[in-house]
Amino acid sequence: MKRALYYLKHVGLALKSLAMAIYETGFTLLPIIVYVLILLSIGKEWDSIKHLPEWSFITIALWGIMLRDSLTNFRQKKSDNILLTTGLIMSITGLVLTTALLTISTLSQNKINLPLLKVYYNYQFIMFVCALIQCWFLKTVGFYQALPKPEKILPKPSTTKKTEKKPERKTRAGRQQSPVVEEDELEDY
Repeated sequence: MKRALYYLKHVGLALKSLAMAIYETGFTLLPIIVYVLILLSIGKEWDSIKHLPEWSFITIALWGIMLRDSLTNFRQKKSDNILLTTGLIMSITGLVLTTALLTISTLSQNKINLPLLKVYYNYQFIMFVCALIQCWFLKTVGFYQALPKPEKILPKPSTTKKTEKKPERKTRAGRQQSPVVEEDELEDY
């Protein structure tokens, strides 16, 4: 029962850190959510919303948040943590790729002769979803590592005093000698 409570406390910490991660990324996503809702309410179709360069812009913001958090955790831990290193590498790679997508999308929107394939917009969404999932994951792990952990449940020490058997010494002739008596034991006599 105690062990189950211990694990439930860890599950509670994990859920708390996930909620904190969703809250923080939700605050970052709030402008694009409001923008999409406004465009949908004035009658824009989903296909025209899907072609907006703002998806790359918000993806850059998510990659930037992950880069900031990874650098902060990396500086605080000062250890070779594979999760932090992977977060740094993926954040930098995501920033570079998404910036290239944003540049291409902006050039295409400004009527420069740059036809885009339909699969381009799928790449834009894939980068957005990858950034969102990784941001939630890294933030959840980061918050979980920062929260105080519940103490491990140790077995209670027994109240009975155990007496230890003193080792017997042997002489050179092979005879057994009386057990070694410590000075503290002599005071009892």
